[in-house]
Amino acid sequence: MSPIVKFIKEASGNVSLRKIADNTIITSFNPAQNVVKDLSNTNKFKIQNETSFKKSPFVLDYREIDGSVCEPIIYSSSVDDFLKELSEKFFFENNADGQGQAQEVHVTNFPPTTPFFKIYESPQYRGNVYGFTSYTQSKKYIVQSVFQLASTSQINFWAPNHFDNENGLSTMMTDSAENRLIPSIDTFQMNGMYIKITSTFNFWGGRYHLLRIYQDTRTNEVYLMANQSIAIGNYIPFDFSTLKAVDGGFLIECLSLNLKIEVRNKFF
Repeated sequence: MSPIVKFIKEASGNVSLRKIADNTIITSFNPAQNVVKDLSNTNKFKIQNETSFKKSPFVLDYREIDGSVCEPIIYSSSVDDFLKELSEKFFFENNADGQGQAQEVHVTNFPPTTPFFKIYESPQYRGNVYGFTSYTQSKKYIVQSVFQLASTSQINFWAPNHFDNENGLSTMMTDSAENRLIPSIDTFQMNGMYIKITSTFNFWGGRYHLLRIYQDTRTNEVYLMANQSIAIGNYIPFDFSTLKAVDGGFLIECLSLNLKIEVRNKFF
């Protein structure tokens, strides 16, 4: 697919989408927009505002955009980095001095003393992330929980963590004596999300898997990693080809581990 369009940040603050061939304007956006990755197609993204969320979004394939002729230039090549750079460089306003400033956001569904939340309607899968394994690299709003799977019938809550909304921390104290074994057929709630984990793996010879779930408490975005007891340092990615939208969330599988996880915003 060849690039055919470019983004231009106008002096007014608006963002225009233009044809590369003749510089004609296709459309113009107010900068107060959301840039949202399309979960049904990893190469596409949506531009939409809060008032018309999920209604008639403008959908683009990032491969159709030539970042080198955008103004300002977009240097990123991967879709995730591209979207991050697009949102940071284009979808903000200019003040009187011509300097960029972030859009003001009014959060009304949480108390004003909690600046950490901006909840999307449903949990969204954001990928297999390797940079969160170290505590020093974790963000205070990213909550890591670890689950041990050693059978197909039950799950061991190896290291469950909860977001401390009062103090804005990603870890709350948990009772080490509590029973953390649950049947794998159960749906459990964690940090405002409802989760079900199932596995059909043949756990012979004492083998087990570790599943790490990272929850962004601001946005309901979810990151996943898994590994085997015989190769603790080798994290196996979940398969994007299995990603499906379900009512209130998503379902995805790690085929090599016969592992499936479903995350929703409601009990199921």
